Amino acid sequence: ARRALVEANGKASPYLTLNDEVISLAPSERLWIDVDEFEAAAQLARARKEPTSYRAALKLYGGDLLPEDRYEEWAERRRESLRQTYIGLLLESAAIYAASRQFDLGIEVLQRVIENDPANEEAHRGLMRLYAQSGRRQQALRQYQLMKDALARDVDASPDPASEQLYQEIQKGALPD
Repeated sequence: ARRALVEANGKASPYLTLNDEVISLAPSERLWIDVDEFEAAAQLARARKEPTSYRAALKLYGGDLLPEDRYEEWAERRRESLRQTYIGLLLESAAIYAASRQFDLGIEVLQRVIENDPANEEAHRGLMRLYAQSGRRQQALRQYQLMKDALARDVDASPDPASEQLYQEIQKGALPD
């Protein structure tokens, strides 16, 4: 550790310091912590409610927290909280795209939700709605079947009444709002 205090060029390490025989992490600048930056960007995106802010926040999510410690209990709650923030940001940004009739961008975002959470019924419904609104009725109906399969496989459940109603509307050719 003492050797790490001095770089190969003989200068003091910018990452470690020695004070009274105690080695400390001490960068000269503020530490950049990905989790803190992601949470701050998520909060900003939710305050601004604009696509660029959401994209910036989503870009900061690097995947599950500490994937090498997947079964450590101390990290589970934090990992799930960050994951839910990420999923929430995706759903919120998809709603913004849908409201501005940017169907392809909304579809792309909702597909990312399903990649991360295959049984997310809200994302499946959103995809059904966007496919129907963009004139892809068959794809909307197919999405219902994918949702039904994922719910049965992953959580041993059936689609809820709102999903059933949306499916019926799309089947009848009534485009949902």
